[in-house]
Amino acid sequence: MKNRYRNLTHEEEKDFRRWARENWEIGSKVIPIWHPIVRQECAKMLDEDITANIELSDDGTLDTVVRYKNALYRYDTAYRYDFPNLEEFLQSTIEDIWESVWDELIEDPETTKRFLANFSDEKVLQ
Repeated sequence: MKNRYRNLTHEEEKDFRRWARENWEIGSKVIPIWHPIVRQECAKMLDEDITANIELSDDGTLDTVVRYKNALYRYDTAYRYDFPNLEEFLQSTIEDIWESVWDELIEDPETTKRFLANFSDEKVLQ
């Protein structure tokens, strides 16, 4: 399959990353046709947001509860102790939450297919 994205210079890559930081808001849709550098920066921003905003919560059960914004993620306490320390448990939890949230943010693939149908193979998406 032909690569639909052009290679970026170092300066263009910095510009694309800056564009993502200035224009994409955590929680808004990520458009799959955006240049991979833009999507990569959005993913990094989401990771930073989750890392900064998760907290352990005690809801009176034996589960380990991790809160991110308004969502609760429950883990069996035994699972938590599968990790050598709390830091490694939290890193694993961040990855779980990231995957869950990221999947919700990716726009519907059918929308992307319809959009791409408007482009010939000679055109390069930027």
